[in-house]
Formats: sequence, structure tokens, C-alpha cells
Amino acid sequence: MGQGLVEHIVRDRSGSRFMIVCDEGATDDAARTGIDITIGEDGPPKESNVKVFVDRKEFGFWSDEDGVIDIDNHAGHANFYTMWETMVRKGSRELRVSFSDGRKATFSLEGARKVLGTKVCDAGFTGRTTE
Repeated sequence: MGQGLVEHIVRDRSGSRFMIVCDEGATDDAARTGIDITIGEDGPPKESNVKVFVDRKEFGFWSDEDGVIDIDNHAGHANFYTMWETMVRKGSRELRVSFSDGRKATFSLEGARKVLGTKVCDAGFTGRTTE
């Protein structure tokens, strides 16, 4: 295994942060790829909905019992990929986040295409269940 975690971070004026972590060799199966969002100084409430809007397109995610945004499921994985593709589309301007407790933040997507590139980082979700 390599060391590779690549962090793509954008902040707003108040210090809120939207981060995509790409596992590019830290694990064999890209298991550490994910989304980390803080509004103010805190992440999303535990076991709650997280809404991400790229311009007017909405993507829904779920935070688990630790407040970690879960993309290791069919819906989360599909939304992660489509969100990335929408963020890097020419003309995309704004990323908004809304937590279930009412906290919101808005981030600029200026330069997102150049920084992220058009190839979505591997999220490692296979869709298979283990028994």
C-alpha cells in the first residue's frame, strides 16, 4: 500500500470547510475516500441527513452514528460520483451544504474543474455485501 490520501478542500469566509478525501493508495480498496464537511467548527449531527447542492442540483447523504458522512452504500456512492461530475462541469458556480440542525454554508466552485479534474476518485464501494 502507498501513502496516498489526497485532500481537496474549499473554505468559506467563516471558516466552514468542504473536503473530499481521495484514497489513492492508502488502502488496497480506496476505503478511505470520503466527504468531510464542517459548518462553523462542527460536522453534521450524528445519524442525520446532509444535503449538498451544486448550483440547483441536490445530492443527499447520511451521517452515521459517529457523524461521518457515509458514501459506502449504493445511494451515497452514486451521489458522490454524480456530485463530483456536476462540480467539475463547466459553468458550475456554487456548492451549498445544509445540515439537519439548520446549519448552512455556501462555497465557491471557481477552479474546481482544474483542481479536481474530470476523473472521479475511486470510492471503493463495490456494491457487494459480505456475510
